[in-house]
Amino acid sequence: MAANMAAKQNNDIVFAIPSKGSLYEGTMTFLRMAGLPIAYGNERRYTARLGGIEGISVLFQRAEEIPLKVASGTADLGLTGEDLFREQATHSDKLLLILRDLGYGHARLVVAVPNPWIDVASMEDLAELAFSFRLKHQRTLRIATKFPNLAREFLAKHGVINYALVESLGATESAPASGVADLVIDLTSSGKTLSDNHLKMLKDGTVISSQACLIANRRIANWDDARLERLETFLDMIESHLRGRDTYNLQAAVLRAKLAELSRLTHKWRLAYSLTMDTLAPPGAKDEPFVVIRMTCPRNNLHQVIRRLRESGAEEVVVTQPEYVFLEQSEAFQRLKLLLKKQDNLEPPDA
Repeated sequence: MAANMAAKQNNDIVFAIPSKGSLYEGTMTFLRMAGLPIAYGNERRYTARLGGIEGISVLFQRAEEIPLKVASGTADLGLTGEDLFREQATHSDKLLLILRDLGYGHARLVVAVPNPWIDVASMEDLAELAFSFRLKHQRTLRIATKFPNLAREFLAKHGVINYALVESLGATESAPASGVADLVIDLTSSGKTLSDNHLKMLKDGTVISSQACLIANRRIANWDDARLERLETFLDMIESHLRGRDTYNLQAAVLRAKLAELSRLTHKWRLAYSLTMDTLAPPGAKDEPFVVIRMTCPRNNLHQVIRRLRESGAEEVVVTQPEYVFLEQSEAFQRLKLLLKKQDNLEPPDA
């Protein structure tokens, strides 16, 4: 309680992040790389501030509790796994997904059955088994999971009925071996833990592929301009970092006569011309045959652009990666404003 009270001083934006585990480590690294390092209030880490932007307090919570804290209004923003967000969002109209695919915390929520079930390899097989299970064993098929909402939706989508969900309080993957359940719907990163517990994933049994995401409470629609400006700066920093991580800067000397063709072939990417370099011109030449250019391109298009530059006479291409790429304005903030504008008819949040 003391941490929450401290976090809410001075009209701060309260930002909830994971307090332990792999998501904690990934979040600390991600925020530091985005220019938003955590500054601890004390060694016990009950409170913290977000560096780089004034007026944002950090609230440490278990990753699975962050969607609940954001939905209740205890926190305004949160970083957690998309699987955890989706589990809560199915029954909450207070949550918004602002930014997904932050590039860490990768995991999949999957349906896994015991290895001896050789006739069960797909969701269709599982649907057939669930139908006949009661007749054969005189009881309902039991499925252990910590994600009941996502599990029900996925099972219904694949026509699986006649089952009972078992709440998992410990290690879900051990439920079949201990006799608590017959199969599981559980999170996995590599699949090793499931394999170690003699479980196999169904080939079409991925409920959701998840990674870290940024979420918010819808009440931000009622924020004043000062808080919204802080939020825009926060989103701008994160977006520019993500953009920089997927962008390359290229510099090369190309034939001047190829510029028009190169510009046409690379029109998708930003192309900037620098001053010509006299040292690139042969003695006595009337016009410099080469010109130095700079351009940016997405990571996935790097080799395509390199090929174009080589065709334009480049003998050497220098490639660097920026830490940040800022656009004219924060795209995430603009999307958020449009979304909230459509929600003008929502009831105002509780005082």
